[in-house]
Parts: sequence; structure tokens; C-alpha cells
Amino acid sequence: MKSAAIILVSLFLIAANAEAVGLSVSPPELKASGTFFSPAPAKFTVRNSSDEVAIFEVYPDDFEDSIKISPKSFILEAGGKREVEASADFKKLGKYKTDISIVAKPVANSAFKAAGGLKIPLIVEINEGKISQLGLIFASFDRNALVVAVLLLSFVILGFVLKYGFTKFKKAKN
Repeated sequence: MKSAAIILVSLFLIAANAEAVGLSVSPPELKASGTFFSPAPAKFTVRNSSDEVAIFEVYPDDFEDSIKISPKSFILEAGGKREVEASADFKKLGKYKTDISIVAKPVANSAFKAAGGLKIPLIVEINEGKISQLGLIFASFDRNALVVAVLLLSFVILGFVLKYGFTKFKKAKN
């Protein structure tokens, strides 16, 4: 009975963390959801499980333009840990899958020391969210072009108000 309990606890601990030489990551899988107007955030913790200081680099395997990692690179002491955030900002509805790679390189330079690494799956779902049909139409346009169009429209309206507002003001004065 004791051995069955030990095996069950061991399996639970293995499933809670992904392990590699020198590092561990928790949780072992990332799921994030967002909308057109709000990026999909996901946080995970990287732990230096080796006995020495290491440099860690974190990057997405795909969609580098849409997935931002912060911090991308950092140093951890032996046993240290750091929270990392992945923020996915996709321009279209859908479900996106990739891996986040985490590589640990020892700071001490030795021919016998190898780098360790892990890949954790990232699944991002971009939904419509609570936006109107008009919002969906605007969401299909490039955000930068939309900002420029709104600014131009604002200047046109401001010019119209200034021109005709002053004309009516002068007529009322006379």
C-alpha cells in the first residue's frame, strides 16, 4: 500500500513540472485567450534546478512577430526562479499552437558542461469577445491604418467646426 502511494505521489510531482538538465518550468503547458483588442497573456515560472549560476533565454518557436516574451534573457542563481510572461497579439480569429523554448547555459566555461533546454506548448485562442458588428469590421483593418484614419477624420471635423463655427459667430456679432 505504501509503495502504491509513493508511486502515485511521484507521478503527480512529475506531471506538475517539466524537467530538463538544469531547469524546470511550471506549468508544463500554457493556454491563453484574448480578443482583437486585448492580447492573450500567459505566465510561467522558470527555475534553475542546477547547482550553478546559469543564463536563461526564452523565445517562441513560431509567430515571433505576434508573441512577445518578457524577459527574453536573464540570469538565475542556483535554485533561483523567475516569472516570465508571454503575450500573444494575433490579428485574426483562430487557435494558434507553438512551443516556447527555454534554454539554460552555464555561466562557468567548461568543456564538460552542456546546456539544458525545454519546450513547453503554448495554445492561444483569439475570440471575437464582446464587440459589436461595427467593432468586427474595424478589427479586420490594420490597427495603424485605423489610427491614421481616425486622426485624419478628427482633423477634418475640427476644420469644419472651426470654419463654420467662426462664420456663424461673426454673423451673430454683426
